[in-house]
Amino acid sequence: MMFEATEVTLDPGVYRAKLKTIEEAERSNFDTGEPEPCRDWTFEVVEEGFEGTSLRGRTSMSFGARSKAREWVEGLLARKISTGEKLGLEDLLGKECDLSIVHKDTDRGTFANISSVNPVRKKSRIAERAEFDRVAKSREAQALNDAESEELPDFGDDPAPAF
Repeated sequence: MMFEATEVTLDPGVYRAKLKTIEEAERSNFDTGEPEPCRDWTFEVVEEGFEGTSLRGRTSMSFGARSKAREWVEGLLARKISTGEKLGLEDLLGKECDLSIVHKDTDRGTFANISSVNPVRKKSRIAERAEFDRVAKSREAQALNDAESEELPDFGDDPAPAF
């Protein structure tokens, strides 16, 4: 299998995405160099302006309480998985999530990596930014209004009155 490095198109941050596929694959064990099974996850970014951008992440086959695969599934489901619960691909494919993206520099270039898969935020990034800007402008206007109302009267060269 051949992979071609592509230019990083996503800055570090959080992006809304949906799970497209989970495929079994093989990777080389870091310690032994021997092949071992793993899972390749493909997510499609659905944020405005990034439609059609895909990201791939890789996890081991482990699904223990502290495994990355379990964390990702719980992020997709927006809940903890119960002991003994059984899930299939149909429970996960197409689910939306928020991907936390970081950059990783390698000798082959800089790549966008999935650092975590989280439940969907209640508001989109654009709506959050618009609300932040609105609140900031409102506070700025209030601060200017407060500053104008607190100005001391101009007494000219006269000494300050004794109160």
